[in-house]
Amino acid sequence: MQGFFFVRCDGKYEKVNYSELIFVRARRAYMQVVTESKTYLVLNRMELVQQYLPKELFCRIHKSYIVALNRVKAFDNFKVWLYPAPEGRIYRPGMARLQELPLGKYFRKTLRESVSIMPNRAGVFTSVLDEAKFILEGEEMDGE
Repeated sequence: MQGFFFVRCDGKYEKVNYSELIFVRARRAYMQVVTESKTYLVLNRMELVQQYLPKELFCRIHKSYIVALNRVKAFDNFKVWLYPAPEGRIYRPGMARLQELPLGKYFRKTLRESVSIMPNRAGVFTSVLDEAKFILEGEEMDGE
C-alpha cells in the first residue's frame, strides 16, 4: 500500500502523505484536506474521498468530517479531541490547529469499531451513571 495520494490543486497534483493528514472537512461541493503544513481545497464529494483513504487509518466521524485515527486523543458521544502539534512545532494553517471535532450520532458506532477499546472491569458501560447504578445495585444485593 502506498503511504500517500495526490490531490489536484491550483492546476497541479500535490502529494499528501497519510502520516501528515489530520482530517478532511466537507465544505459544500469542496473538501478541505487538512495536513500539518497545508490545507488543500479539492472539488470532490465526501464519499469519494473516503474510498481513497485506508479504513484502518481513517474514520468518518460526522457527515462533514473524516479524521486520522492516530490523531485522536479522546472521544465521547459528541466530540472527538485531537492531539495538538508536537512541542516545538507549529501547524501552519488555522484549520490544522483545531483540537475538537464534532462526532455525529450515526458515526459513533463506526468510530468505536475502528479503535480498540478496553472494557471496564464490569463490562462496557454507556455512561458513568450506568456504572454507578451497576455498582450500587451490586452493593444492595450484598447487603441483603
